[in-house]
Amino acid sequence: MILNKEDYKEINEYIFKFGKDERIKKIEKGIIKSKDASQIYFYAKNVESADVKTLQKAIIKTKDAEYIYCFARDVVDADIKSLQKAIIKLGKAEQIFHFALYVKHADIKALQDAIIKTGSAEYIYYFALNVKGADIKALYNAIVNTENVIYIGAFEDKILSKIKEKENLQKNIDDILNR
Repeated sequence: MILNKEDYKEINEYIFKFGKDERIKKIEKGIIKSKDASQIYFYAKNVESADVKTLQKAIIKTKDAEYIYCFARDVVDADIKSLQKAIIKLGKAEQIFHFALYVKHADIKALQDAIIKTGSAEYIYYFALNVKGADIKALYNAIVNTENVIYIGAFEDKILSKIKEKENLQKNIDDILNR
């Protein structure tokens, strides 16, 4: 079963006027049965009375990291902990990074550990650069272990240099305060 934007409007209008009856439940079951991650995600996101809990289980079963992340980011009442667990288990660096960056109430420490496990120098760097609350020292150690000189250099230039600059400015302010 493939739905488009107009279908969602029709479904929502029907639910508003007549409630969620057997017709709507049949559509939802068809979406779940399809095992199509994009359809499951868009249905959960766009249908106001969608059974989020059941659709969430179905999206996790697809093992599609991109749509699992999108589900966590966009679907009201999604269980962030369950979706995060699924993302970590899949071990896809890009989606782990995006989950940490864009999903409210994500566990940054758990996602940081997962991004380190991937061994992806690129996404370890992006995580350190962009994710608030990231442990820079742990990520630096992880990126050094990748032996990827390009991302190690970028990490040192963009991230460690800012830390040094901040420390120097703080020292200057402390000197002013101590006069």
